[in-house]
Amino acid sequence: EELNKDIKYDNNLIHKNFLVIYNSTLKEPIIVDNYSSNIDVLPTLYNLFGFNYDSRLLIGCDILSNDGMVIFNDRSFITKDTKYNALNDKTNDKKNLVYDKYLYSRLILEKDYYKYIK
Repeated sequence: EELNKDIKYDNNLIHKNFLVIYNSTLKEPIIVDNYSSNIDVLPTLYNLFGFNYDSRLLIGCDILSNDGMVIFNDRSFITKDTKYNALNDKTNDKKNLVYDKYLYSRLILEKDYYKYIK
């Protein structure tokens, strides 16, 4: 928009990014149009490359098998169904889920949860 005044900026594209993962064993490309964030990459890689792991130990979700939710620092979030702005919208029913995820993430770090996992 700064360089070309003919292009109209779309606020919905501000968070759009792409992730390309290559696996030579796949016969056909898989295109997934789900919301995801950086915490979802590791579970996706584990699943895609056939690693055994306990999904309860990871905060993120597999992008290939989940509709996805992106949570921002201010606890706003985006899903396929809804967009929630924590600064001005107090009526979304999924906001408790987001607050719980923040709580669990904070407790994992504060209590050093992973030192007990073998």
